[in-house]
This record gives sequence, C-alpha cells and structure tokens, in this order.
Amino acid sequence: MSKRKKRLEYVSFLGNKFDDDRYTTADLRSIVLNKKRTITKQIKIWMKKHDIKTPNPYPRNKWFFEKFIEINNLNVPSNVSQTKFLYDLYSNLDFELLGAKTVRPEITYSEWKKLKTMIFQKYGKICLKCKTTENIALDHIKPYSIYPELATDPDNLQPLCRSCNSIKGNRSIEDYRFQ
Repeated sequence: MSKRKKRLEYVSFLGNKFDDDRYTTADLRSIVLNKKRTITKQIKIWMKKHDIKTPNPYPRNKWFFEKFIEINNLNVPSNVSQTKFLYDLYSNLDFELLGAKTVRPEITYSEWKKLKTMIFQKYGKICLKCKTTENIALDHIKPYSIYPELATDPDNLQPLCRSCNSIKGNRSIEDYRFQ
C-alpha cells in the first residue's frame, strides 16, 4: 500500500483535524496505534470491573471488542470496522455513559498531602498488614488502575509499607483496616 493511501486511511480513522502537513504518516500511525491501545485498555478495565471472565488462552483484542459490543447491545454499521466504531464511540460521550471511560480525579500535591496526613492520623503511620513502621505509603484498597474514580476517596485508602503494597499490587482488593 502506498504511503499516500496509508495516510488517507489513518486520517479517515482519526478525523479530518489530523489531515495536516504537521503530521507525517509515521506520526499518524503512532497516534492510531496509541488510540487503539487506549480503547482496548479501557474495555479490559471495564470488563474486569464487571467480572467478565476472559477465556484461556488469553484472547486477541478483537475478542474484547466483540464482547463489549455484544454486552452493550451496540449496532456496528456494516460499512465501519469495529475498531473505528469504538474509536468514534470513545471520542464521544457515549463511551463514558457506558461506564467504560475512566475519569481520573484532579488533585493537587498539597491536597494529596492533607489526605495522606488524615489517613495516617486515623490508622497510624504503620503498615496494617505486617505492622512495620518503615517506608509507609498509602495503598488503594480497590486498585487505582481499575477504579481511578476512587483514587482520592478516604474510604479506599489504607497505610501499607512499600513491600506489602507492592506484593498486593493491583491484583486483589484486600482491606487490612479492620482485621
């Protein structure tokens, strides 16, 4: 496929605002791939939140797209690819209404510091799992990567040492506050 044809394909995917000489074909390709990765990541997070199990072996992105479209009873026009359809959906409010677009709360450093102080005053500056007092940080009980809207919710924060926080990771929802 010629460079010109590929460029037109990328512009048709992204929209006319990208039909500008400032963007090389390589730039457009990079933007398209980044948008596809973002949409895929958002759909995977949405599925994890809704306890939708993925088959084993782990499927390709197409499976996630198809499952998301099926679960939400979306109608993809026959002349549009699933990826383009989801990109257009993602670019509009519709994706947020389906609960698939995560919104990260804005918080300043000083606000985070106050929140951290409040949590330490409430539970002490001690790891609630191993009881050490060194390298204490705040842990998101419901993982930040899956529930970014709870990032600054005091009821979703607990003090853990960096080691215990790292071991817990974003794989589990473990609340050590009341154990």
